[in-house]
Amino acid sequence: MTSRERRTRWLCIGALVLVLPTAVLVRSYQGALEWRRTLELEPVIAPDGGRATYAGAEWRLSGLYKLAAPGEPAATVLAEIEATVVDPAVFAAGGPCEVALTDSEGHRWKSLFLTPRAIREARPQVSDMPSCGAALSGAPKQGDRIVIAETFTIPAEPRSLDVVITVAGQRPAYLRLE
Repeated sequence: MTSRERRTRWLCIGALVLVLPTAVLVRSYQGALEWRRTLELEPVIAPDGGRATYAGAEWRLSGLYKLAAPGEPAATVLAEIEATVVDPAVFAAGGPCEVALTDSEGHRWKSLFLTPRAIREARPQVSDMPSCGAALSGAPKQGDRIVIAETFTIPAEPRSLDVVITVAGQRPAYLRLE
């Protein structure tokens, strides 16, 4: 092997040592940015009974109702949320909406797809209320008031619960209704 071949070989190995980690770093950075966009990092907090502006609307927790039969290990919770549209363009462009319940211990429960029979019997008007996803799919006007109903199944023991609303187009910000 000549000295020129040796030098070319070492230059290629050196280039590989630089180029390969750089390529991995660039691809990882793009993936990390995409991952960060899916996280809930910046809370917008509405205190007890208060209002907060998020995703083109002013949100308020109208009521949190818990139905639990004595001795049952689980309870059904109904969250009624009121949204008054402030900016129709932002509200309509928000994208998918997700509602969850959280407690002080960090547990999280996602909403149920269908409203349980016990809730429909106790509060019949809930059947006419849209879920968060259905409410955001329309084209409301400024000042429109939308009442949203979401149901959850949680363990029956008493808890301090907060409602968390996340709109895909607003992440990493999310709304916490206390």
